[in-house]
Amino acid sequence: MSQFNSQEEFTTDAANVDEMGALMDPAQQSLADALRITFRVLQVVMALLVALFLGSGFQTIEESERGIKLVFGRVVQDDIPPGVTWNWPFPIGEMVKVRTGEQRTFINDKFGPQLTQEDRMRPIARVVGRAFQLNPSEVGSVITADSAIAHTWWNVIWRRDQPALNTRNVHQPDEERIVRAAVHRGVVRALAEIEIDDLLKQRTTDEVVTGESSLDARVRRIAQETLDAFGAGVRIERVSLVEKSPPGQTLNAFQQVTTAENRAATRREQAEQASREVLNSVAGEAHSVLLDLIDDYERAIELADDAEAERILATIDRMIDGEIVEINGVSYSVRGQVTSVINRARQYRTNIVSNIRSRVATYETKFPLYSENPELFVAREWRPAYEAFLTGGLVEIQLVSPEADVEIWLNRDPEIYRERERAEHGREAREAFEEMDERRERAFRDQQRRERLQGRPNQ
Repeated sequence: MSQFNSQEEFTTDAANVDEMGALMDPAQQSLADALRITFRVLQVVMALLVALFLGSGFQTIEESERGIKLVFGRVVQDDIPPGVTWNWPFPIGEMVKVRTGEQRTFINDKFGPQLTQEDRMRPIARVVGRAFQLNPSEVGSVITADSAIAHTWWNVIWRRDQPALNTRNVHQPDEERIVRAAVHRGVVRALAEIEIDDLLKQRTTDEVVTGESSLDARVRRIAQETLDAFGAGVRIERVSLVEKSPPGQTLNAFQQVTTAENRAATRREQAEQASREVLNSVAGEAHSVLLDLIDDYERAIELADDAEAERILATIDRMIDGEIVEINGVSYSVRGQVTSVINRARQYRTNIVSNIRSRVATYETKFPLYSENPELFVAREWRPAYEAFLTGGLVEIQLVSPEADVEIWLNRDPEIYRERERAEHGREAREAFEEMDERRERAFRDQQRRERLQGRPNQ
């Protein structure tokens, strides 16, 4: 068969053999048939081999992968989605599969003592407390904006979002180290702009339900910019602060400060709740509007706007009097203790006026009698005045026999003196408490007014 140089020549010769078959002897005819069958089988085998070769180019890309088609080492198509695809088989072409699923990296040794799995189940204060001596060669740390030292631990979720770029520019065994280095850079730069007190107030992964804090977002943004700068083809999905802590030497001091701040926040909340209850009991739900009007009145007084001050004062008076006042389309009315206080004040004023008028009427009635006969008028008025004096609480009456020798000591009765002293001290204490309450109430009103003025634009 070596004498045939091509398939065409072989076919032509086979036809000639058929024409001369009748002239050949049976042995030669058998040889020609065998050669023809062998050639047919060879054609079928060659076709099968070609089909198998081309069929080997079909490959399946999994759901968490992306494909890259190479032909003679050159990229002809990238970011091929999951499914069945075809490319020239090796050595002509190659199908590179790149995993694009989520990958997690825990940074637990760069900025603090290395955490084992058992350490992560314990309170971080116990872990940091073991490393009381801060040895930079053994324990990592980071410096904050106020030049303080802190320990942090981070969790990173990332994926390859540009397979071709990632395959071309990143050496796969070093890929995670590159991601770590980018996150390290983001942590150092982000924490250099935040003070340690603000860092310790940051919420950790366990405390964050959804979203991410501003610190986490800044670390992620800086790390992503670093990876994009040299075309890593990696996207950082999320960076989470897992734990944070001051050094072991200062841990107790920071914990005391945190405890004090929590206690102060609790008391502040209790005070605000008490103030709301007091304001509601005094003026009802309209207390906030009434306070705003008072602030507006004081502002008008400072600006020497007498007309505006009079208008606001008239509105305040109407509200205190219990009238329904409409402000910005909403009706308000004051209810609570302020109404009863105003009513008692009015009743007191009425009583004072009535008393003065009664005394004036008495004076006008008795003055003519005194003018006619002063001695008789004084004698008649003296007896009830003397009886009123004797019935006072500081008068002692002692009955003695006319024949008895009486020695009078002019010293005050100790019991009466003590009673008067207790009454005086009680009055002074009440006045002191009332003055203290007034100072606290004025300070609270000033604070509330400043907060409201800061929280709303000037009108």
